[in-house]
Amino acid sequence: MHVRFAEVDENFIAEAVRSGFYANATELVRDAVRRLRENNALHHPFYQAVMDGLQDIENGNTQPLTPALMNTLKMQGYQDADED
Repeated sequence: MHVRFAEVDENFIAEAVRSGFYANATELVRDAVRRLRENNALHHPFYQAVMDGLQDIENGNTQPLTPALMNTLKMQGYQDADED
C-alpha cells in the first residue's frame, strides 16, 4: 500500500522520526491507525446510542423530559457507573 501525505503531514512525520519518537514512518503510521481504531471502538457505543435515540424519535417513541424522568435517568447513570 502506498500513501501520499500533504506536505505539512510529511514534515510532521519526518520530525517525529528525526526526534527519535518513532523509529521510522511506518511505525508512526501503524501507531496512528491503531489509535484511530481504539478511538473508534471507544466511541462506538456512544454513536450507536445516538443513532438509536434518533430512530426512536423518528418512530415517535418519545416522552416529555420531566424532573421525575431526569431524576430516574440520573439514578440509572449512577448505577451504571457503579457497575463499571
